[in-house]
Amino acid sequence: MTARCVLSVVILPRVYEHERSRRHRAAFIEWKELEQHLRQNTITDAGLQAQITAERQRWRDVLDRILHTVKLCATQNLPLRGHREYLQQS
Repeated sequence: MTARCVLSVVILPRVYEHERSRRHRAAFIEWKELEQHLRQNTITDAGLQAQITAERQRWRDVLDRILHTVKLCATQNLPLRGHREYLQQS
């Protein structure tokens, strides 16, 4: 048998049978839905997404406060270390 004959007699009927199977159709639909959600950027649950956004904003606020504090210390020429003016006091 030639390669073309094997393809048309053995492999193609199995491929058609597989594509008509319930498992294949379910997997294909799931894959297409995932692909659509990836394009629309709606993978995560809406409640989870709101929680992620709130947590992100909270940490941005914390970093903003830290940066403002460092900036204030820099403008007032204050050190960021302790209160001592000399490294070694006796």
